[in-house]
Order: sequence, then C-alpha cells, then structure tokens
Amino acid sequence: NPANTFHSTTTGVYGQDTLHLTDRWKLLAGVRHDVFDGEYERASGGPLSRTDRMWSHREGIMYQPDEHANYYLSHGTSFNASGDLYQFDNRTTNTPPEQSRNYELGAKWELLDGDLSMRTALFRTIKYNERNADAASASTTNYLLNAQRHTDGIEFEAAGRINSKLEVFGSLALQKGIIDKAGDPSINGSQNNEGKTSGLTPRLSGSIWATYQINSQWRAGLGADGMTGRVPASAESSANRAPGYIKADALIEYEA
Repeated sequence: NPANTFHSTTTGVYGQDTLHLTDRWKLLAGVRHDVFDGEYERASGGPLSRTDRMWSHREGIMYQPDEHANYYLSHGTSFNASGDLYQFDNRTTNTPPEQSRNYELGAKWELLDGDLSMRTALFRTIKYNERNADAASASTTNYLLNAQRHTDGIEFEAAGRINSKLEVFGSLALQKGIIDKAGDPSINGSQNNEGKTSGLTPRLSGSIWATYQINSQWRAGLGADGMTGRVPASAESSANRAPGYIKADALIEYEA
C-alpha cells in the first residue's frame, strides 16, 4: 500500500497580443495568471497542502525589414512552485515559489522560397530568489529565497528541405551557468559554490534529425541528440560528473 500520495491541480489563464506600430516594427505583450494547488498525504506527521497564485508576463519588440527576416528583443518571467518530487515537507509547504527572468536577443530568417528556416539567439536566464537553507538565519518553518544563479548562452537552429522527399533539422546550444549567491558554508559547503558552474548545465548540447518520404504513405527518419558532461544538481563543489552522451533515434511512419 502506498505510504504517501500527492495530488495537484494547476489552472492558468493568459492573453497575448501583437501591436503593429508600422509595417516593420511590432510590439508583443502577454500576461498569465496561474494557480497551483497541491495536497500531500504522508504516512506520519499529518497532511500538508499549499496554494500559490502567481502572475507572469512577457514583452518584446520585433523588427521585420522584409518577409524573410525577423529580429527581436524579448523579456519574460516564470516561476517554480514547491512540490519537488511530488511531495511537500514542513518547510517547503511555507515557502513561496522561486522566480526567474529571461532576456533574449534573436533573429529568424526564411530563405530559399521557404525551403530553409534559420534562427539564432543570445539569452540570459536568471533565477533571482533561489530556495536556500541558510544556517545563520534560516527559519524552522520555511526556506529562504536569497540565493541566485544565471545562465548565459547562444543557440542556433536550422530546418531545411533538401528536395521534395528529404527534410533535415539541426540545433546547437552553447551555455554557461554560474552560481551567483549561495547560503551559509555550514550547510553542505554551499558558500563554496559561489562562482562555480551550476548543476545539470551542459556547456554544449545539440541535435540533428532527418526524414525521408519514401512514397505517399511511408516515411523514415533518423536522428541523434546529446550533450557534454555536467556536475550534479546539488553538489556543484563535488568532483563527480555525469558524462556526456549521444542518443540515437529512428522512426518509420505509415499514413493510413
């Protein structure tokens, strides 16, 4: 019999609109409201529950000099509610969500009469109130939201139609994650993590995929994706590393 159960309901409502300032300049704005409600039944200590109501938004400006090119600058927010691994504990139940900001400068091109689509972007993502256990000032009822980390990166994507039967897609991302603020050194040596690479952040990742239309009903595909090695999620000072990998996939498709 299960000793613990976790049940959650997420409800969201959002709206977004694009305002055409001129034929070439456009503004984009959107807002979203989410309600995250979680209930955790545990074998001992009684049930726990938490409800978070959070706003997030995005805004951007686009410049389209012609029908083939689009340049943009955007900003958006997001949040991570408690309920890790489908459970609460006595402190996460009383801890508000972590919040992040994302900045992106990018470009998109449609070339060769639509047979080639390309995109690239520079980005920075900041989690500016990361959950933290600080022995010097931590409450016994909740976690502090006083840590911070960020990731800078650049990404490239291309999708092309080589001919009427062969299509190819590829992507590549280079990124670097840094821990900006950590907690008290008596908690897992967290202070020593400042300035280190954040966990589960590979320096390089990418994918490639190709499909071939054999006839009007059959299609086959082959691809691969992978990433370089990375440090553990909560042990950035450790010498341990998860090795890089490449994973291959294949498909065969029949349209009835």
